[in-house]
Amino acid sequence: MLARQPVAKAIQQAEADGNIGLAEQLRKSQQMREFAVSELSLPDNGSYKTYVPLKRAYPVWTVVAAEEFSVQAKQWCYPVIGCANYRGYFALHDAQKFASELQAQGLDTAVQGAAAYSTLGWFRDPLLPTMIAYGEGELAELLFHELAHQALYVKNHSNFNEAMATVVGEYGATLWLERHNPQLLAAYLKRRQAYREFVSILLASRDELQSLYASSADTTELRMNKQALLAALERRYSAHKQQHWGGEPLFDKWFGVPVNNARLSSIATYYAEVPRFESLLRACSYDVGAFLARLKSQRITSAGQDYEVPNGC
Repeated sequence: MLARQPVAKAIQQAEADGNIGLAEQLRKSQQMREFAVSELSLPDNGSYKTYVPLKRAYPVWTVVAAEEFSVQAKQWCYPVIGCANYRGYFALHDAQKFASELQAQGLDTAVQGAAAYSTLGWFRDPLLPTMIAYGEGELAELLFHELAHQALYVKNHSNFNEAMATVVGEYGATLWLERHNPQLLAAYLKRRQAYREFVSILLASRDELQSLYASSADTTELRMNKQALLAALERRYSAHKQQHWGGEPLFDKWFGVPVNNARLSSIATYYAEVPRFESLLRACSYDVGAFLARLKSQRITSAGQDYEVPNGC
């Protein structure tokens, strides 16, 4: 936070260094910031108006964990924000150390770098190199995703928060490109569709594992069938890659680390509830302000810790 500098200053420095691509992305980010307020009803505050030239691969790393025979992510609880499906670290070594401790307890774990995180409006979050390292559509999606967390956050419900922000981010990025850079829209939508197909494959395997864990099989049988399902997942991905992507290895790197319950639960946190939020956004005629207001009203009237995504706007 102490290293934050105004975006205008960061643009000047980037141009002086000959980094024209960075300067252009920073300019775009400020246009997107204004678009987020005027077109998406997202918060108008000091977030993403500064930049930090971070000198590490990611700003934070998250640790996700699940029991050996469960696809439900373990939660950790914190002051102010409530419980979440992950625990964050600023140093990779610390995240790996904590994950190792959980593994020693018999849990499946995953350590994952995060391109950005939100302080939910408590601080003026800065732009980071990891946010602008990809295409214009991805920058817009990530920026709108993080601002959506500042617009609405429900304690103890990571699946709600991440799926809601995912829908706002993807819709906002699509609208941004339609209005400001339509020549990039088709490629962005193609990348997003491929990733959605990949997520569907992962969630289908997660559902199969969930059914397995709910069965009456003994521990030995559970372990054997778990490994069989995880192996089948990679075969299913390979078949889909050949049939639909011409063999292009779009997500091969994802299988470079052993697949387990924790990694699948992490995907579910962001995407399992997405169809319900997309349905509500359609019902709200793609008015993000109305969409957020409807969710806020439902959250207020919901009892206990349960939540429901409304069917209509």
